[in-house]
Amino acid sequence: MLLNKRNLENFIRGNISKQNFCVSEVADYFDVSVSYLYDFIAENYGTTLHKLIETYRLEKAIRLISEGVNFKNVCKECGYYRIRTFRGAFKRRLGISPLEFKRMLDENFEFKEKLVRNYLGILWDGVRGWCDDKV
Repeated sequence: MLLNKRNLENFIRGNISKQNFCVSEVADYFDVSVSYLYDFIAENYGTTLHKLIETYRLEKAIRLISEGVNFKNVCKECGYYRIRTFRGAFKRRLGISPLEFKRMLDENFEFKEKLVRNYLGILWDGVRGWCDDKV
């Protein structure tokens, strides 16, 4: 498969529920070296593959939480082994816990869509190539 942004993003989105999803799997799929993959991601996204995968996982988590999916299933769908690991990543990247985010959505139902967009913006901040079509 040709390594380009669209193919990479589709591959990541299609595999983020795998708990052991790793850089070697991505490199093998695109038939490139790990170092070439790291360089491609740094050049196109200004970040690391790990952070890019985490960003896609948390993006999916935000959407699932906003749809009312319980945290255990959110973790499973987003490739996290444990709720504790998921909660830590969510809080570190977004500044609030998943439970606080859910409560905000529940308390501000009429602004739910805006809250989701705002937190997606926070999540993708600093990752080049992010734009409104990701939201």
